[in-house]
Amino acid sequence: MDGPRATKNDAAENDAALLVLQRTLARCGGYIAKLVFALSGALLVFLSATLFLQVVFRYLIQQPLPWTEEAARYALVWYAMLAAAAAAWSGQHFVFRWATLLVPERPRIVLKLAVSLVTLALLLVMIVVSWRYVQFLEGQTTIATQIDMRIPYSGVPAGLSLLFLIYLFDFADSMLALRTGQNFSERHKRDVNVEIDLMKKSLGVS
Repeated sequence: MDGPRATKNDAAENDAALLVLQRTLARCGGYIAKLVFALSGALLVFLSATLFLQVVFRYLIQQPLPWTEEAARYALVWYAMLAAAAAAWSGQHFVFRWATLLVPERPRIVLKLAVSLVTLALLLVMIVVSWRYVQFLEGQTTIATQIDMRIPYSGVPAGLSLLFLIYLFDFADSMLALRTGQNFSERHKRDVNVEIDLMKKSLGVS
């Protein structure tokens, strides 16, 4: 009798430990997403202010600033990549969901995990290639601001790395959910809500 009880207790302890790990990963991912969102927001403010100054100095004062256009252009690179990472955490990237709704729940989960693995693999390849490309810019500086060209172009591999990290957290959450039965990923929550809305629309339920 003690054997089966001990096995059940061990299994319960393992599940509890996995649940703690899952919550910790979700919390860490949330902190990263909030930081990325704050940085992208700051860059958006910088972009708006820079372009406003450019218009004022070029068309009103008639003394255009030499650095505004270049600064805005390179800030846009970082802003776009960081914003993409922030959107990935909350599940706001475009997804084809109509086809997956036709698949039963268990195969749908497996399909999503497979898609996540392919996404992680592609992101990893893009990260390696983009970092290598940045190294080719060593010794080059921008014309107006005279900063290292690797700084603005590093926004691409940095943003891809954040995307990889966020999707990795999401994949880990989905894998652990197979055992714990719970999901803490914001992307998963949004997917569930959207799928419910789509099913209601397909059934004509308001």
